[in-house]
Parts: sequence; structure tokens; C-alpha cells
Amino acid sequence: MQSLISEPPIQNALAQLGPDLPAYSDLNSLVSRRLHATAWKTSAWTRAPRVLQLHEPSGHSGLGRRFWVNYDGLAPDGGYLQRPWTCPPGVTSVALELDGVQLPGGAPSSPAFALQLLDSPRANILHTTSFTPGASSVNLATPAIAVTPGTQYWVRLAVCVAGQATFLCDGIRVRPVAATGIFGRPFVRIDAHPSLMHDSAEVRYEDPALWPNPRFAMHSSHSSLRLRTSASTLAVELYDTANRGLGDRGRPSVFVDGEPLDPPLPVTRDRVSYHELAIPRGRRADREVVAHSGPQLYTALPAPAREHRGTYLSALYLPADARIDIQRPPAPRPDIILGDSKGTGYYSSHVGSNSLHYQLEERGMRVITYAAGGWYLRSETGSALTVAACMPLARAIVRHSPARLWLQIGRNDLAGQYFTNIQNLATQLGNLCDACHQLLPDLQIIVPTITRETNEPDVTGGTWQDFRALQRALATGRDYVTIQDWATAWTKSEAPQFTSDGVHPNDRGYEHTVAMAIGEPHPYSPKRIASLRGWWEADTGLGGGAMSTVTASGNTPPTVNVTGTATRAFRLRVEVTTAGTPPSSRLRWTIDEGRYWEEIDVPLGASVPLGGTGLSLSMATGVGYANNVVYTWDVRPASWLDLSGNGNDLSVEHAGFAGQYNPTALNNQPGILWTPNQGMRLLGLNITAPYAVAVVATLGTMTPIRSLIGRQTAAEGVILYSSSATRMSVADGPSQINADGVVAKVPHVYVAIVDGANSRLYVDGAVAASGTLSNFPLTGLWFGLDRVAGWGSDGHHLAAALFAARPTDDEIACLTARWRQKYRF
Repeated sequence: MQSLISEPPIQNALAQLGPDLPAYSDLNSLVSRRLHATAWKTSAWTRAPRVLQLHEPSGHSGLGRRFWVNYDGLAPDGGYLQRPWTCPPGVTSVALELDGVQLPGGAPSSPAFALQLLDSPRANILHTTSFTPGASSVNLATPAIAVTPGTQYWVRLAVCVAGQATFLCDGIRVRPVAATGIFGRPFVRIDAHPSLMHDSAEVRYEDPALWPNPRFAMHSSHSSLRLRTSASTLAVELYDTANRGLGDRGRPSVFVDGEPLDPPLPVTRDRVSYHELAIPRGRRADREVVAHSGPQLYTALPAPAREHRGTYLSALYLPADARIDIQRPPAPRPDIILGDSKGTGYYSSHVGSNSLHYQLEERGMRVITYAAGGWYLRSETGSALTVAACMPLARAIVRHSPARLWLQIGRNDLAGQYFTNIQNLATQLGNLCDACHQLLPDLQIIVPTITRETNEPDVTGGTWQDFRALQRALATGRDYVTIQDWATAWTKSEAPQFTSDGVHPNDRGYEHTVAMAIGEPHPYSPKRIASLRGWWEADTGLGGGAMSTVTASGNTPPTVNVTGTATRAFRLRVEVTTAGTPPSSRLRWTIDEGRYWEEIDVPLGASVPLGGTGLSLSMATGVGYANNVVYTWDVRPASWLDLSGNGNDLSVEHAGFAGQYNPTALNNQPGILWTPNQGMRLLGLNITAPYAVAVVATLGTMTPIRSLIGRQTAAEGVILYSSSATRMSVADGPSQINADGVVAKVPHVYVAIVDGANSRLYVDGAVAASGTLSNFPLTGLWFGLDRVAGWGSDGHHLAAALFAARPTDDEIACLTARWRQKYRF
């Protein structure tokens, strides 16, 4: 179906808006089209397919740059991109649109993908339309979908509805079809992107930490977006979580030519709200508009992990025929890339679009690339291994007063052995770090490890991997140095896929390094290991079940009851917002750690369904509730979705075996909390050695014996358990290997290899034990419990994987790096 928006008006609007529009502005859409941006992924990082931003091909008629969705064809099972949006006043129907859809070059075909509209709890798909990409570029649109003003929805691009869909497009629009006011004619949406926000204490680039809530980027109180425009009207989109506590005293303002428009905006508590405002006429044709965020709020109540209380600016909307000049804030201190040809972006398909420099700039960083092809460190410092020898280069760096230095140089010194051995090269890199720190003490230095290449011959002093270990050691004793382990973005055997010539990253390689540079989750996927048979992550795919007992806080909390079976794993949080006796009092509830709230009247003894959750709530009659009362329940998940696509979902033997969902198990990441008689299982396997089982887990105690991985029956399968207070052991039948000195009460990545005399236990990527196992076949597998001996866990499981062959050391290193970065240990 052709899009209802014709292309010439879009191009005219682009020409009027200038360079800001392709990155942070959109035409006739209620969401940003930038599919590679954080807001599309932050609500479900693990499910998100990889998106490659491409340079616009000559003659293409789309909106700026293109996107290759699921370019590696390895999206997790059920993979999607999604983000919430709230229907503005006057909008009664919308269309979901995707322009420029076609197969990528060289792809003969692709399964269908789907554009979907979901309700607020994401329990129901309200509309779905599937498309199959072809060789020709097509603008696609759903039929008009009826929507309700003031209601929140989710738009989802699902890529695994019929296999692994892979395609090119220009990004998504949610376009009003039937609308009045500013949304009833062509309009421009300007995203409150961190690089456009004035007077914000947060970083100015697209750091995923700024998007705990996908509706807005974090910014400090009274931050503002500023522009000059000929428009006579505009709309402001705000998200508020503060005025419930402030009593509507935290309303933000819009200023025109330095004067506030009165009254301040009446935000909707715990909701997205839109405010259409008239811009008064003045003596000048273009008026200066400053749209502020409101104040933020600290609360002593136990706070949800992902809620930040305040009134946040999300976007501005202006008529498309107006002149619009977005005013950027003063330039921040730059980031400097000190590097060689990899740092300059050689061999990317388009250096001015896909190189490290431009990809970081597109996300809001100010970047100076102090790099050149063939450059090497010794050419600047000489061979004297001293801080003084590094001072001239350090002075050239710090004269720009950078905030951060990316120390990417050194690869050519390694290959050419210009410092005689790898130890000397590492020493000189450390000297350069020290020299820069002496000259600019607040400079943060980032050392990316050298990306993997197809040919890495041994050099004097060791291997390339040995040198990468020395790079990682540069942070030891230097709190101003951070390591980014780009060497784990792909394995050595994968270098042909991620480099253009075996050395220099191609577009896929740069996409991976940029993801690591800005702090996105590690790009390595378990699906790249060919023998993967099962993959489970606690932040997605945990099925619903019964509820835990309630945890209550506040002034003598009265009894509250929850009944039903949850639709999926979550923490239900109920807060009394208006004190009193029902029905005069009010409450609100959330199931996503404060990302979205529902506010309702407290029922008077009746049972009230909590929409989309599978649960109902009832409260005592004739009892007063204080407004500091908080109740929480955690789901006891009964199943765990296999993300590998092999259908090996885990389940509980019966409800008594269900653990408890914990949304903040480790560094605000979810996990399953077990008691020693609980666990999940996978039966019906028939895997012979060699095979491997990996798990990310903690134990509460190591004595008595606790099991992380267990068996269904004796003489089959493998067990990973604590055989003493400081030992973890792997056993299958009479054979056992022991890893001494392992404290399982802190998190680790364990990879147990069952391979006869070559069996291993890896802990955090290093071999902790080796020896001989019996090679019993794997017919059943438990996590959290050994069903044979009855040994169980009293800690958390966060992730796990099963392999029907032995992963390589490289693959284990990359998998370990992924999980350690995700869980931050």
C-alpha cells in the first residue's frame, strides 16, 4: 500500500528545516523515525534486532539516511523494535508508515515483517499488518487505525513473525489520519534530543543511560529546547511523574521572545500530555521560542528502578510550512579520537557517514579525529619509554581541552614491532595516559582494545591477544582510564564478516564499535555461535504465574489483595496517591518499574481488574490509607522463552518450583530468585558430548551444597554446584573437575564444557578447572536445582545458554564480555 504522504512536500519541508531534520526531526509523525536510536530499543534491548544506518544512495527519494533492519539476520526469537506514544487531542485515527522498503542488495528474498499497534500494557496487539519486502523500493502504510486521544499505545516493528526478516527502509512514521488542530495539517516533530537541550547537566550525546524511560531523554530541571520560527502555533509534548507529589506546583513554561506564556502548562499527572499554544504576533516575523522542562522531584519513598520523577520535555510540534531554525546549545568539550586508519574510518562504505567519527557525531558527540592512516605511536614519541617523551603529543591533544580521549593508536606499532616488544608498547601507551592526565587532570581516557583481524601473527613478547590483555591492564591504578573491549565485538574467525580487508572494520564493524563506544549493550549475540540450542535472558521472555507475598511500607499499611495469574513476569507496584478512606482516596500502579503508571479510584471492597496484567486488586473497606503507602508483589514465572529460535522454552515442573522475579537482581537488571527447592527445566534433549552449558548467576550461600545447573536423572546430564565454601565443581556421574578459589556469592559467567579428557570450567572467560568428565549424554537440564540430589540455588539466575558442540575460546570470550558488560561486573 502506498503511503498517503506524497514525496515533494516532504522534500520541501526538508529544504526549509536545514541540517537538523534528518537527525532529530520528522515530518507528520508522532515518533522519531531514527530506528537505530536508543528510544526504539531501551524498553526491550535483548529483543532488538541490529540496525545499520546507511548513507543515502544517489537518486533515492527518501528522508536522508537509510536503515538496514536486522542486517545480520540474527534477531532473537520474537525480535522487534518498539516505542510508546500517546494519542494527542483531536487525533482519532493514525496510519503506521514505512517508506523506502526493499530488499538489501544481494538478498534474493526475505520473510515478512509486521507493523503492529499494541495497547499500553503490551498485552494485546490491536492491529498488525504484514509486509514482504521485494527488490523495488515501496512506501508502505497500514489502513487507518482508530485511536483514542489521551491513550498510550506502542508501535512495534516485528522482524521475526515468519522467520528472520531483513530489509532497508527510511524509518517509521505514526501519522495522524483523522485529526484537528496542529496535527490536522502537515507538521514537524522536533525531538528533545540531548544534543539540542540547553542548560542540561546530563551528557549531550545519545548515552543509553539517559533513556531508562523511552518517552524522553533525561535532562536536568528547567532544561530547554530553543528555536526561531515564523509559526503562529506550536504544540509541546511533556511527560510528568512529579506533580502528583508537588500538587501541580511543578508546571513548566514556554517563553516567546523572553516573555512567558501564561498560565504555565497544566501537565497530566503520570501521563504524556500535549499542549497546543498560540504564538503571539510580534514586530519580527520570526519569534524566539524557548520550551522548558519542569522541575524534578526527589522522594524518600522506595523508588522504582527506572522511574525518574519530574516533568520532562519530549518533543515540539510546529506547522511544516513555517520557517524553523533550531538553536543548538554552546558546543561541549570535544571527544578526541587519537588513532590510525581504523580511527579515521578507512574502508567504511562512506567515510562521511559510516565511520566512527560521523556515527558518534550523529548521536550528538562533538568529535575531533586526530588520526591518520598508517600513523603509529613511535613516530610521535620516539623509542624512549618515558612520560617526558610523550609530552609533545599530550600537549597537542590537551590544547583542545577534550572531555574524553579515545586512545585507539597502537595497532601499527604492534604489527610493525616498532617498540621491540609488546610490553614496551603497552608501557608507552601508559606513559601517554599519564602525560595527558598530568596536563589535564579531569580528562577521561578510553582505551579500546584492537579489533580482531583475520591475520594476527605472533610478535616479539607474545600474541596479539597477549597485547590486548596488556591494554586492559592500563586501567589498573589509573582511575581516569576506562577500557572498552572492542576486541570482543567479533571473533577472529568472524573478521571477514566485520572487516573490509581483514583489517579495517566495514560498516558492520563500525556499527558494533559505535554501539560499544556510546554504552549500548554489548553487540555480540549468542546466535552467532553455530551450535546454540537454547538462550535465555531474564529481562525478556519470562512467562507469567502466581504472585509472591506482598511487601508493604508506609504508615501501618492496610491489607491489599491481588488475585489472578500474571500475563508475564513483572513487579506490580501500587502507591496510594491521595490519602483517605475509599472511595475518596486514589492509587496508581505500574508493572514496568515506573515507566508508565495507571491512576484509578481505590475500590470500596470490590475487585478491580488491572488491565492487561491478568490480575485484580481489592482493598479493605472502611479503612484509611496514608499517601506514603507502597505495596509491591513479584511474579513467580512459570516459563522462560528460548531466544535462540529452537523452541527450547524452560518450564517449571509445577507451580511450587517457580522462583520469584526480581527486577533489580543485579545492578538494576532482572533475574530469577530461587529458594533451594525451586528451578526450571528443559526435557526431551538428546545431546552427546562435546557440549556446553553457560549461566550467569549468583548464590546466596555456598554451604550446604548449592546447584546452579542440574540433572533430571542420574547417569545423564551435568551438574555445576558448590562443593565447598570456596569451590565450584562440574560433574557428570563419577567424574568431576574442581575450581578452587571461586566465590559464587558474587556474580560470574560460568561455561561448563563436557568433552571427555578436555573438559573445562570457564569462570569469567578464564579456565578455572580442567580435567576429565564421563561424557554422559544430556537428556534433561535444570537451572536453579539438581533434581537428582535435590541441591538447589538460593541466589539469582540472570541468563543462560546451551550449546550442542564446544564453543571456541574466542566465542567464550565474546559471550562472557557480552554478559559482564550487561550485568556490569
